[in-house]
Amino acid sequence: MSIKIHSTELNRMLKTAVKCVDANDLAGKGNIEISHADNLLTIHATNGTFSAVVSAPVPGGDGESFCVDGSMFAKVCAQCAGEISISTDGKVCTVNGAGRTRLPVVCGTVPVQDTVDGKTIEMSGADFARCYEKVAYAVATEEGARVVLTGVRVEAEDGSGQVRMVALDGFQLAMEHAPCVVGKGSFREVIPGKFMKLVKDSVGQDDWLTIRCNGTRVDAETDGMRVSCAVLNNDYPDYERITPKSFAIKTLVNAGELRAALKSGSVINAGSKMVKLMVRKDTVTVSSNSEKADYEAEVECDTQGNDLLIAFNQNYLSNAIGAVDAEEIVMQFNSAVSPCVVSERDGDGAHLVLPVRVMG
Repeated sequence: MSIKIHSTELNRMLKTAVKCVDANDLAGKGNIEISHADNLLTIHATNGTFSAVVSAPVPGGDGESFCVDGSMFAKVCAQCAGEISISTDGKVCTVNGAGRTRLPVVCGTVPVQDTVDGKTIEMSGADFARCYEKVAYAVATEEGARVVLTGVRVEAEDGSGQVRMVALDGFQLAMEHAPCVVGKGSFREVIPGKFMKLVKDSVGQDDWLTIRCNGTRVDAETDGMRVSCAVLNNDYPDYERITPKSFAIKTLVNAGELRAALKSGSVINAGSKMVKLMVRKDTVTVSSNSEKADYEAEVECDTQGNDLLIAFNQNYLSNAIGAVDAEEIVMQFNSAVSPCVVSERDGDGAHLVLPVRVMG
C-alpha cells in the first residue's frame, strides 16, 4: 500500500479512531486497521466497548490493509503538516511527513461491529452538541455511582420533531431539547455519557448526524464516520416524578449578575461549598461564609410569591445556571427543602437542583 493524504484530513480521522483504542492494551485492542479500496481510505478501531469506522476519499486502492499501534500512529501523524505519504511492505509502515517514521506492522485484524438497524434520530451536529453540552454536567461520574446514571437518556416521539436529553446524578437533573427527525418508531434509550462526548467531539457543526439503536447497541453516523457502543440498562429513574409540576414561588433574575455573585462567593466558601439565597420580591441576596470571611451580594429580581431562604451546594447551583443560555433566567421554588428548577423564560429545558438542609 502507498497513499498520500493531507494531514488535516488524516488527523481528523485519527481524532475519532484513537479514542476507540486501548492505549495500555498490547493484545490487539490498542491497534487500528487501515485499509484502502475503491478510492476510500478507512480506519477501523475498537477497545471492546467503543467501535469506530472512519473514512475519507483517497484515489486508488486495491483492498490492501494492515494494522499498527493506534496511539503511536496518531502521535506520529499529529506532528505532520501538509501532505503525508504512508506506505507499507507488509512488515513496516513508513510515514513521511515531519521526517520519516517507521512503525512495525502487527498481525491480525480489528473487529468492528456491524451497522445497527433499528430506531433512528437524525439531527444536525450543531444541535446535538448544543443539547448534549447543556446536560453533560449532570451525568454521574463519581466512583460507585449507579451505572445507568453515567448515561444520558435520549428520547424522541413520533411526530414530535424534537429530541429530549436527560441526565441526573442524584443531586442535580438536566433536561434539554433539540430539533430532530424521528424514524422507525419512538426512541427511548440510555446512551453512555462518554460515548455521547465522543460523538460530540467527532461530529462537525455542519454535519448531519444519524443515531440508530436496536435496544442493545447504538450507532452514531455521519458521512465518513460511524461509532458504536452498547446502550445501558434502560431502568432509568422516573425523572418526571422527581420534577415538581407546580411552584409556589417564581423569580426572574439576570443570569450574568447571579453567576458573578456566586463566583465571588465561592472564593470564601471553598470548604463547605454552601451558598444561601434569600429570595424577596425585588432582590435575591447571595451569601456564604467561612471561618475566615463572610460574603453577601444583592441581585435585582422580580418575584411572585412569598419570601424564601434556601441553601445549595454552590457548584450544583452554578452548573444549573450556567447551562441556561439566556440573559434572564427563571428560578422556581416550593420550599426550602424541595427542588429548585432553573430554566429560560420561555424555554422548554429544565435544570433541577436539590437544596441543602441548614441546621437550625
